[in-house]
Amino acid sequence: MDEKWVCYRCTYKNSPLNLRCMMCETLRETNPNTGKWKCLACSFSGNSLWCQSCDNCGNFQDDLLASRKDLVPNKLSKEDFWQCNVCTYHSNNSNRSTCTMCGTINDHVVNSGKTWTCSACTLLNPISAKQCEVCDTPISEESSLSKWTCPVCTCDNFNTLTCRFCHSEKVLSNVVKMECKWQCSECMHLNSNSRPECLLCKSLHNDKSKLEAGSSNVSSSDKELKSLQTTCIMKSQEKEILKIWKNICVFCAEQNICFVDDSFLPCPKSISWLPQYPHIVEYVQWLRPSSISSRSWTVYENPRPDDIVQGKVGDCWLMSALAVIAERRELIENLIPSKYSKYGVYHVRLYRDGQWKMVIVDDLLPCDRNGKLVFSKADRNQLWVPLIEKAMAKLCGCYEALAGGTCHEALQSLTGAPCLKIDLESEDEDEAWAYLLSSWESRFLIACACGDKVNSNDTDLDYESLGLAKNHAYSVLDVQEVEGNRLLQIRNPWKCFSWNGKWSNDSPLWDTINPATKCNLLTRCGDGKFWMCFKDVRRNFNNMEVCKVCPDWHEMGIQGRFLSHANMPLKVHILTVHKTAEFDFSIYQNDRRSCFKDGKPWLPVDILLLVFKYNQNGKCILGDLVVWRRKIQSQMNLTNVLEVGRYAVICLGFNHWEVGNSTNPNLNSDPIPYRLVLHCIKAFILREMKLTSSYDDYFLLADTIIKLVLTLGKKQTIAKDVQIYCFSKVGTIIMAENNSSYTPVTVYINGNDKSRNIVSSRGSFTSADTVPPLHRVLQT
Repeated sequence: MDEKWVCYRCTYKNSPLNLRCMMCETLRETNPNTGKWKCLACSFSGNSLWCQSCDNCGNFQDDLLASRKDLVPNKLSKEDFWQCNVCTYHSNNSNRSTCTMCGTINDHVVNSGKTWTCSACTLLNPISAKQCEVCDTPISEESSLSKWTCPVCTCDNFNTLTCRFCHSEKVLSNVVKMECKWQCSECMHLNSNSRPECLLCKSLHNDKSKLEAGSSNVSSSDKELKSLQTTCIMKSQEKEILKIWKNICVFCAEQNICFVDDSFLPCPKSISWLPQYPHIVEYVQWLRPSSISSRSWTVYENPRPDDIVQGKVGDCWLMSALAVIAERRELIENLIPSKYSKYGVYHVRLYRDGQWKMVIVDDLLPCDRNGKLVFSKADRNQLWVPLIEKAMAKLCGCYEALAGGTCHEALQSLTGAPCLKIDLESEDEDEAWAYLLSSWESRFLIACACGDKVNSNDTDLDYESLGLAKNHAYSVLDVQEVEGNRLLQIRNPWKCFSWNGKWSNDSPLWDTINPATKCNLLTRCGDGKFWMCFKDVRRNFNNMEVCKVCPDWHEMGIQGRFLSHANMPLKVHILTVHKTAEFDFSIYQNDRRSCFKDGKPWLPVDILLLVFKYNQNGKCILGDLVVWRRKIQSQMNLTNVLEVGRYAVICLGFNHWEVGNSTNPNLNSDPIPYRLVLHCIKAFILREMKLTSSYDDYFLLADTIIKLVLTLGKKQTIAKDVQIYCFSKVGTIIMAENNSSYTPVTVYINGNDKSRNIVSSRGSFTSADTVPPLHRVLQT
């Protein structure tokens, strides 16, 4: 009994020969010696070392270990250890140069305290040895290797040149300081310099398109870049992730173990931001499906919205979106494969920050003391719901990060398609219903959110009495106009607490329609599903999100950076439209979940998206303003029909601007990145504008803002030949114009008295600008 030690992090019982936990690789030194052992069945950790069985559940310790064959490590021989001459500790690994307990140097291994690590077998050799004492590998520059994280599968590795799970090679910092990549001229994807063809579109490598990793430029030339079909992008990514998945399965088969995700360990930190102050659950044990239920498990089989049950974290926004896509099997197949993995390794595809991301997860799921799932689950022993939830939690940092969200975010994360918000308060009822019905007939996905209406005095009691939950997300499962009645079928992801007003399951209004129609519609109710008329939906729900899922999308994504001061060069992208079509523009910046995960404050930029007609022959490239939008959000969408022609697309933001001139050292801080994604049914072409000497980019930013203010700003004459233009939308832009031919004008602005909760791009709310004759000046 005293020959084993229990890992403090994951509770796995390790052999004394192991200096790291075989499950989570936590160092043995960090595990306190409590003199107790933890039961693998009930997780009771107060058992004395001399007790053969658990004091809580009565299970014998040896029987539990025998039943967990996937956790049994490979045994080592006694020759792999040495005894310290000072403290007599006899379980020091032969690869260690110092004693684990007292730190005394091992004279037999270390010569003057210097050693080198073999790059092949990771053995710690004395500095005098020219080759490894075990595998005869000669000493190399890469002999001293530390812990590193695989950039492909995110597995933590120790003293190896290749990942132990996916076999991807480690890029050594002392050999390659900056990886050189080349940019595909067809799809803009950044490829490794070693690839002869583009990963996505298979175009051949062009030496002129090389870019250093981390460069903010999208294209150094003015080559036209063609849009790609979304299905082609997804298929290319799937081939790459399948290779990694197979490598992990092969490794697990060779080692006879189940996969444990090193980058999202089964520990309290994966549950909550602050594990010492649990907000969601006080007790969690991580179990695999076979330990949760002895019945056979599947990833999914004929998934239905009724299968989804929300857990103890407030991710109704995600569960309602999953219920919407549950009736579209092809959408679920895009997210996660249906094959059950006996090694517990799965790959989930999610759309975050404007691009598809493949997330590898294990099947260790959080459970309570009774072995029941703490968070989401799917009926009929299906795993697709908890696995997708775990993948989302991994991307966001922990399960607690999933609390609170919007249907817009969930639908876009699960489908990658652009979403449109219908404001039920401000939209005309007939127009909103026509768009809603048209969207449903187009097989778009729809979800809605209850409560938080701006012009409503409803209280929580009002909602509860009607069978609705305030600030809660719901799924829309059907939209029908039945005998002049506008009806929607809505589902609560809780699978209970349903609407009890008009057209509810027991409403007498059902007797006013055809009995056959009534029977057909009511048979699909229950388990949180109910019907509601559109008037009641507008009264009790604040908005609806329409996700425009379409298999024929063409898309293109552009990486950019918001300007942090006026002296930075402005990037402009030229969009070429060959056929009149509807375009969806989506801009992504870091959301609150990403910022919390990285330990940064969430300060979203006021995104301003502008689309101008492209004036190719004029001194100023900007023609008429076609469409624009400005919002302070992590993600913003804009939809508009563009006719055949060429357009200039510009992204701006101002509330993060640095104060001062270009010599200010603060201006050297990293600009805030964003990603612009375009979707269209028709193919299109996009290129970054290459500025020439005929048009100085120094004036491009000023021309852009002036064009916006002249088009949309309110004009006010304050003196003869002097006008003030004011554009107010998520902030204010003020421009002074002097039309006099000979008299300069000084314009003062004082905003100190009434300025609340605002920032100034100049760093001050007072300004005095002298406007020369026939000039304009942007003041704030």
